[in-house]
Amino acid sequence: LILIWALKPKVFFRQFFFVSDLVIVTVSIALELTFKFMDDDTLTAMVGLLILGRVWRFVRIGHGIVEVTADAAREKYEVLVDYTSDLE
Repeated sequence: LILIWALKPKVFFRQFFFVSDLVIVTVSIALELTFKFMDDDTLTAMVGLLILGRVWRFVRIGHGIVEVTADAAREKYEVLVDYTSDLE
């Protein structure tokens, strides 16, 4: 919700991954609350959806870390490549 406020709703809802993260978190919280009041058979059937959503969040976080690291390395080595080109 803070991200929606910070980016403004118009910008936030244009980004597919922000919206998908919001849906996953909302559904996850709703399922957690629903599981408190359901019987065990229904619970076991719905746990897979909850686990899938949470795994998706970890994949998104890992992808973000890799993306930021790759951009930082590219910027760092771009200076070195330019310097080497100037020396040649």
